[in-house]
Amino acid sequence: MSYLDIGLSGIRANQVALRMIGHNIANAGTEGYHRQDVRLADRLPVTLQGLSLGTGVDVARIERLVQQTVESALTSNTSVASRVDAQRSAWRSIETILLPGEGSLEATAADLFDAIAQLASQPGERSLSDQVVQSASRLTAEFNRSWQALDDFASGLIAEVETAVSEVNRLAGELAPLRDEIRQELALGRQPNDLLDRRDALVSQLARLVDVDRQTGNAAGTVLTAAGGTFIIAPGAEPLTAVCVEGEISLRLSDSDQSVNPRAGKLAGILASVADIRQLQTDLADWFDALRQPFDQIQATGLSGSGPLTSTRSVHSVASDALPIAGGLVAGEFYVTVTNLATQQRTTQAIAIDPNVDKLGDIVSRLDAVPGLNAVWDAATGHLSLFAADGVKFDFAGRLDQEPLTAGSAGTATATIGGQYTGGVNTLWRVTAIDAGETGVSSPLKLEVREAASGTLLRTVDAGVGYEAGTGIDLGDGVLLQLTPGTLLAGDEWTIRPVAEPDPTGFLASLGISSFFVGDAPGAYAVRD
Repeated sequence: MSYLDIGLSGIRANQVALRMIGHNIANAGTEGYHRQDVRLADRLPVTLQGLSLGTGVDVARIERLVQQTVESALTSNTSVASRVDAQRSAWRSIETILLPGEGSLEATAADLFDAIAQLASQPGERSLSDQVVQSASRLTAEFNRSWQALDDFASGLIAEVETAVSEVNRLAGELAPLRDEIRQELALGRQPNDLLDRRDALVSQLARLVDVDRQTGNAAGTVLTAAGGTFIIAPGAEPLTAVCVEGEISLRLSDSDQSVNPRAGKLAGILASVADIRQLQTDLADWFDALRQPFDQIQATGLSGSGPLTSTRSVHSVASDALPIAGGLVAGEFYVTVTNLATQQRTTQAIAIDPNVDKLGDIVSRLDAVPGLNAVWDAATGHLSLFAADGVKFDFAGRLDQEPLTAGSAGTATATIGGQYTGGVNTLWRVTAIDAGETGVSSPLKLEVREAASGTLLRTVDAGVGYEAGTGIDLGDGVLLQLTPGTLLAGDEWTIRPVAEPDPTGFLASLGISSFFVGDAPGAYAVRD
């Protein structure tokens, strides 16, 4: 070998080095590019006259300067940061929707409670009553706005999920054949540095969307999986698909029902944000339901300025009257009163409920059995309607009936009930004549008032001398007993049913019968006209 060959080998090696330096400089701003270094090695020597003489230099290899541990950590951190950024951005928007301030849910709820407090101090003031209704309307409007804004935002995020899934599939589609190209180059003994850089650039882009796991045995055997290992990036692998059902978004492999749950990346952040919004909507709905229930309960068991009803229809629908009645109800009785318009006579009946046993159809049948009342459940709409027969009206106010619930009197005097019960509990009283005699004349003519269930003596009154027949005898808690002129015999007895809470079961409010608020779904609530 001539000295010229040795010089030429040095020139050629340095030309390669200069070319690689230029390549590194040119790609300094290229995403995913890693600097490449020329590794030189001396040629095998030759032996001449017993001496070992060098023959020049060769380019042994072009080495890609990369630390796989650092690359893996960077890929992982990129995914985590993308998830955090997506969630942080979503919560900023949520905070904007629910931001406290004038006109917010917090402010309108406070205004409503202030209006209620003012009305409680002057319950007969019509302007204060109107103020409560107006405040409730503003609260309802703000609730609907907030709910709809959250729903619209969630819909926008779902659209982002679908876009991100398309991008994931595009990147996976580019990565899969690139992996095969790299393996072929390595099999031919070539170092595919630029192909490896292109692969890593695509992996970095993918990591922003979904977590990526590099399972590396050697450069040729690198296997990429994503989304917790369920999404394999390889030729012929199943693409990712987004499935949206009733506002809930999830990821699946397109040719199977296998769910895909990314642990990091933008997709994981958006999916978590959608779930957060749905939970927030559930919490808001629960809050509004808790708020509306006492309003609806009071409204249903009260009387409007026009008095009892001729008809009413439930606000909430039930899918089937064969289904168990709504959860959250309490076993007990609620009361319906039918008023004869000609005589103004009130007749109250108790409707028993056992949530563990009864279906809606059972309650409808019991209501329909009340004389003067028709109850119909509409299978098409799921609503319960109540209609009064001709000549009567109905209500759920639980007012005292004029006639005792039962009467067992052998005397000639008859009893009627008056007043307004002011006690705090539903009860049943038994009024018994202890003495015999003529009302307003005999002395004594004692009556005992006892609690029917326990027999506890509540009060003793006198209907003898000094009592003016036809006037009310105070039995306590605002209940009056009126006796006509006539006689009483010892043992004459009447039962009276004072009602403090007409619907302790919660049935009327659960269906929205004569409720304060109307609307069967969040976002569509309003105050009844």
